[in-house]
Amino acid sequence: MNCLATVLNQVEETGYAHHIQRLMVLSNFALIVGVNPQKLQDWFHAAFIDAYDWVMQTNVLGMGQFADGGILASKPYASSANYINKMSDYCQQCSYNHKARTGKDACPFNYFYWDFLARHQEKLQHTGRMGLILANLKRIELTEMLAMQTLAENWRQAHLNS
Repeated sequence: MNCLATVLNQVEETGYAHHIQRLMVLSNFALIVGVNPQKLQDWFHAAFIDAYDWVMQTNVLGMGQFADGGILASKPYASSANYINKMSDYCQQCSYNHKARTGKDACPFNYFYWDFLARHQEKLQHTGRMGLILANLKRIELTEMLAMQTLAENWRQAHLNS
C-alpha cells in the first residue's frame, strides 16, 4: 500500500510524520485492523522524535484509536481508501485499487474498514454520528461482507498473531 509505505519510510528516515499522516494513515490503519492501542502508542513513542506523553495519549489513544470510548472524539477516526484517495495523492501510485473492496487488488483499507464497522456495530450504534455510516452496512450483500471479513481475518492471522 503506497500510503503506508510512504509514511512508514518517512518515519524511519526522519522520525517524523505530519499529524494528518499519523491520523489518516497510521492510526486509521491500526484502528480498523485491530492493533492493540497500547502497543501502537508504544510504537509511536519509539518511532517519533516528538513523542511526548501528553501528545501520544490524546492523539494516539483518544483520537486515533478511540480507546478512550469517545471522550476526546465524537466518533472513531476510521475510513476506507475512498477518504485517503480524496484527501491525498497516495492512491494514484498504488498497486491496490482504492475502489475495490474484495479481490486480489482490493485496497486493504476498504475491507478492513467494513470489517471494523461490522465487528463494532453494536457498540458504535450508540455513537450519534455513526448512524448513517452504520446504515450502509445493510446495503452490502452478505457474500461480499463475508469475503471482506475473511480477507481481514486472514491478514490479522498472518500479521498480528505471529
